[in-house]
Amino acid sequence: MFILKGLFCEHLLVADQDARSSSVGNIGPERLRQLQLCLLGIYKDVRHVCDKYEIPLYLMGGSALGAVRHKGFIPWDDDLDVAMTRRDYRRFCEVFEQELSQKYTLNAPNYCDNARVRFPKVFLKDSRFRSTFDSEDESIQKIFLDIFIIDNIPNNTFVRVVKGCWCDFLEWICGQVYFYRGSDGNMRSYLCENNKPIYCVKMTIGFLFSFLSFHKWNDLIDLAVQCKNEKSTYCGLPTDARHYFGNIMKREAYFPGTLGEFEGESVLLFQDWDQYLKGMYGEYMQLPPEEKRASHGIVELRFPEEK
Repeated sequence: MFILKGLFCEHLLVADQDARSSSVGNIGPERLRQLQLCLLGIYKDVRHVCDKYEIPLYLMGGSALGAVRHKGFIPWDDDLDVAMTRRDYRRFCEVFEQELSQKYTLNAPNYCDNARVRFPKVFLKDSRFRSTFDSEDESIQKIFLDIFIIDNIPNNTFVRVVKGCWCDFLEWICGQVYFYRGSDGNMRSYLCENNKPIYCVKMTIGFLFSFLSFHKWNDLIDLAVQCKNEKSTYCGLPTDARHYFGNIMKREAYFPGTLGEFEGESVLLFQDWDQYLKGMYGEYMQLPPEEKRASHGIVELRFPEEK
C-alpha cells in the first residue's frame, strides 16, 4: 500500500514541480526586490494584528530558511510563508474582516463560500500576480501571503497512519480536480507535451472526481487534517508541500518558538528550527545549484500603486 501510494503520488507531484522550475519567469532583480518588500509589508500588517490579539505568527518554509541563512529573503524567493496553530487561526479568522479587510482578502477552506486555495492565503487588493502555471481564476491572481496551519497529530500510531494516508489521498484527488478544472492551459500543455501518460492519468482522475468542485475538496481536506487533541505529543503541517507526514515533530519542537531576524525585523521561528529545516532541506546552509532555485515563474506583476 505504502509503495503504491508513494510511486503514484510522488510521481505526479514531481512532474508538477519540474514543470514549475523549468519555466521560470524573469522579472529582474529590481522588480523582484520590490515584490519582496511588498510581501514584507503584508507580513507586517498581519503580524501587527496577530500581536494585538496575542496570536504567535511563525515564519516557515523558505522564509524560515531565509531568516536563518540570509537574515532575510532568499535572494531568488518570491513568496513569504507563515504558520499559526489551528486554535489561533480560528481567532485570526474572527478578527480578519474588522482588522484587515479594507486592504486584503482572505481566501481559505471553510472560511469562504468558494475556497479557491488549498490552504489560507491573504491577498493584497488591487495587485496582480500571475505565474506560469497559475489558476485561470483572476480573483486569486494577486500578491499573497501563505498561511499554513499547525495541526495536532494523533498519538496512536495506527490512527495517525490511517488519517495521514486518507488526508494525502484527498489532497492528491483535489490536485487532479484542480488540474482538470482549475489550472490554466500552460500546465496542461506542458505535461501533454512532455509526459503524456501522466497527463492522461491526471485528466482522467480529475474528470472522475469532479463531481465535487475544487473548493469542496479543499473544504474536505481542511476538515480531515484536524485533530481535537490539544495535548497530543506531535504536531505537523499537513497541507504544506511535504503533505501530512512530512513535518511531524514533537510539540516542543514547534513551541513556544524562538526569535530570529528577517529583513531587520524580529520574527518568530519554530523552537527547534534546525530540526525543521534539516527535514525540509537537508544541508540547508549550502546554496542549491542555480537549476534548483525554483520560483513561481512570474509572467505578470503589478502593485496597487501602479493601478
